[in-house]
Amino acid sequence: MTLKRPSWLRRRFLKLSALGATSLLFAAHTRSAENSNFNPTPEQTEGPFFPNSSQKDMDLDLTYIQGHDKRAEGQFIKVSGRIVDQYGVPVKQALIDVWQANSFGKYHHERDLRRVKVDENFQGWGTVQTDDNGFYHFRSVKPGPYPADGKWMRPPHIHFKVAKRGYRELTTQMYFLRNR
Repeated sequence: MTLKRPSWLRRRFLKLSALGATSLLFAAHTRSAENSNFNPTPEQTEGPFFPNSSQKDMDLDLTYIQGHDKRAEGQFIKVSGRIVDQYGVPVKQALIDVWQANSFGKYHHERDLRRVKVDENFQGWGTVQTDDNGFYHFRSVKPGPYPADGKWMRPPHIHFKVAKRGYRELTTQMYFLRNR
């Protein structure tokens, strides 16, 4: 028997694990969230640096650009997770856009006009699709912080946009704790 997805079902959940030590769970509001064991996902801004131009290399290894001899600078990380619905059912074939600043805090985007080191070997953004069990992974570098407003530094973070036909898109961010 095939079960139809209720029309009120809006979002899915995103579980991330970075550096093998930090685990975050993102969940989104649904009409029946009170019956869920998950906390609601905070939806966050795409920010001004969402990718708006095409690039040849959009794979799941942001540390290497096809045709380059070197890898990106910085601390290499593997981010992995699973997208499930509010009942814990895996969401297969969801598309995830990821984008972030390089290890120096600079985005690979024409609107980032700050005089910060550009890493020509850092891909900056890519796409990954979940497998049949809702799992995904990608390689990157730990992003650097950057000044946001006045004296406030924007903490290192990675942007995620999760989408699948029939579901409402979720844009959120994963933050890194500062080294102690």
